[in-house]
Amino acid sequence: MATTESQLKASEERRSQLRQTLLLRKSEQQRADASFAESVNLFVAASLESLRIQTERADIVAAAPAAERDHLAPVVLQGYRDWLADARTVIEDVRHVEQRGAVVPDADAFRTAVRRIRTIVDNSDRLQAADQHAAQGRVVPMREAFDELRRRTGA
Repeated sequence: MATTESQLKASEERRSQLRQTLLLRKSEQQRADASFAESVNLFVAASLESLRIQTERADIVAAAPAAERDHLAPVVLQGYRDWLADARTVIEDVRHVEQRGAVVPDADAFRTAVRRIRTIVDNSDRLQAADQHAAQGRVVPMREAFDELRRRTGA
């Protein structure tokens, strides 16, 4: 009987040690999660500030004379592209932190900014492509397009 009690006592000590180790690791993980969430909050804030500065740059270029504006517009657009590329990493971090239950205070503003800049970049790319087509003479006059549409629809 004494052997059984000593075995039980030894196994209880091992179980208690394992439990303490697990609790310690859980506590370390929670501290790491909290630290990561704080870092993500800082990244979001810094990214939004970077976008504010980029938007100021765009406003400066928009107010410039036409010749300067045409020359500097690609620089501004590249700034938006760079911001968007950086934001993709941050948005993944925001999702990760939120999935773990943490709150990212500016997450909605950040997501809205990402959608807005993605729209600007996508529309600019489409306009540039249309401009290139026009410069290469690969356009169809509106009257011709309407006539063809009418012919196809039988109108």
